[in-house]
Amino acid sequence: MGRYLEAKCKICRRHQAKLFLKGSRCLSVKCGFEKKAYPPGLKGQDALRKKVSDYGIQLREKQKLRNMYGLLETQFRNYFRKAEAIPGITGENFLCFLERRLDNVVYRIGWASSRNAGREIVGHGHILVNGKKMNIPSYLVKSQDTIEAKTSLKIKEEGLPVWMEKADNKIKIVRFPKMKEMAIPIDEHLIVAFYTR
Repeated sequence: MGRYLEAKCKICRRHQAKLFLKGSRCLSVKCGFEKKAYPPGLKGQDALRKKVSDYGIQLREKQKLRNMYGLLETQFRNYFRKAEAIPGITGENFLCFLERRLDNVVYRIGWASSRNAGREIVGHGHILVNGKKMNIPSYLVKSQDTIEAKTSLKIKEEGLPVWMEKADNKIKIVRFPKMKEMAIPIDEHLIVAFYTR
């Protein structure tokens, strides 16, 4: 399956926001976005002056969220179609699907410094879900699932999401995340408008 393997800092610069794609490096002074706070490319500084259409704003917001989770367009769109099909608010359901991905859960627990690192940890088979090895990063965790690491990865003491519960060296998914509990700097209404045009 295809993955974006080029410079991650260019993605942050393109979206004019820190997406924390490189983990701890994004918090340091070495962050590419801190050094060059303008879009990449030969005429990157000129791009800031251009007026963006409504479609362009919606597309940028969609691309920002897609890049944040490291997904390709087809998989991203499929999550949106699933969110549309179930009852409730489409934008909230969509973000809930993305937050429930196993690679994201590993990142939220603190076992990985970024979602890409979480994807690698899951892919290498270091994570057990309900006592069974799970190496699929796109696995959607369910309520009452227990997640543990085969290796000695430390769970962060502070900042564990309220929809997760720590018990010994395991994490239990108590319930699905709600919109106000997701710390995602995204306007999901723009993404819903993009896909429903």
